[in-house]
Amino acid sequence: MSNFAVMLNNMPEYFDKYYQQIITALELDSLTDQEKQLVEYVVHQMFLDAINTACSKALSPEELAKVEVFLDFHPEATLLDIYFAAASHKDNIDELIALELQNAVTDAKKLYNELEA
Repeated sequence: MSNFAVMLNNMPEYFDKYYQQIITALELDSLTDQEKQLVEYVVHQMFLDAINTACSKALSPEELAKVEVFLDFHPEATLLDIYFAAASHKDNIDELIALELQNAVTDAKKLYNELEA
C-alpha cells in the first residue's frame, strides 16, 4: 500500500488521537455532549489546518508553484486535497504532520490559558 493510502486509512486514528490530546491538555473532560460537539468541530478545523501546514512545508517552492497552477485549472479541488496528494509521497511527511499536530496542541493550550486569564 502506498504512503498516501496508508495516511488516508490512518486519518481517523490521527484525528482521534489529536482530539484526545486537546481534551486532555485543556482539561475539557467534563463538558456536556453539546459542548463536546462544538469542541470537536473546532478541533477538526485545527486538525485540517495542521495537516495543510505540514503538507505545504513538505513541498519545495517549485512544487508549490505547480500546486498553484493545478488549482487554476481545477477550481473544484481544495488546497488541502492538492497539498495532501502532492506531499503524501514525501519521506518526512509523517514526521511533519506529527510535529504540526503537536504544535497545534501547544498553541491551543496557550490560547486557552490566555482566554482564562
